[in-house]
Amino acid sequence: MSEETIIPARQEGQEWLCLIQAQYGGPAFVRRGKRLADAVVNLHQSLARLRQPDSEDDWLAMVRLRLGQLRCLAGDWTQLNFCLQPGSLSILEHLEKQLAPRLRLPLPPDPRRHVLLTALHELIHSIRRFNTRWLRYLQNLDLSSILLLIEEYNRYYVLEKECFLQSPRLARLGFQPMPRITWQDLLREFPLLPEPELHPNYRVA
Repeated sequence: MSEETIIPARQEGQEWLCLIQAQYGGPAFVRRGKRLADAVVNLHQSLARLRQPDSEDDWLAMVRLRLGQLRCLAGDWTQLNFCLQPGSLSILEHLEKQLAPRLRLPLPPDPRRHVLLTALHELIHSIRRFNTRWLRYLQNLDLSSILLLIEEYNRYYVLEKECFLQSPRLARLGFQPMPRITWQDLLREFPLLPEPELHPNYRVA
C-alpha cells in the first residue's frame, strides 16, 4: 500500500470545511507559516528602526552628527590622509554613503590638522560606543517567542498541510525547515560599523 492511500481522500461534501477555513484565514498550515513570516519581518523592522535616520530611536544619531561634522570640516576626505592608514578613506566614504549625515547647521571647512584630528577622534569614539551598545543589545535580545514559532513550524507545518491536502507527498513537496535565528545571524544582517584606522602617531586612546 502506497503512502498516498494512508489518509482517505477528501469527500465532496466538505465544502463547509473550506468555508470555515476561509473565515479563519485559510488552512492551519497557511496561518502557521504567516505567523512565522510576520514575526521575522517584525523583528527585522524593529532592528532597522534603531538604525534609521529621523527615527525617535535612532541609535546612530551621534555617529551621523560626528561624521557630518568631520565631512564639513575636511571639505574632502583626502584632507585626512595625513593621519589615516591606507584603506581608511574608503571606510569614511562607505559610512557617508550608508549613514547619509545631514547637519542642520553645516560647519565651514577648517583643514587645520588638530581640528580635523579632534573631529576624527570624536567620530571614532561615537562608533565604538554604538558598536558596544549594539553588540550588547543583540546578545541580550529575547528571541524565545520567535524560536518557539520556528520550532512549531518545523514540527507541525507538514502535518497540517498533509491533513489539508490528504497527500503526504504533496505536503512535503518544497518544504524546507526554518533554521533557528541567533544573535549572530542578526549581527550579520545588521553589522557593527567599520572603524577608520589611524596611523600609530594619531591613534585614539
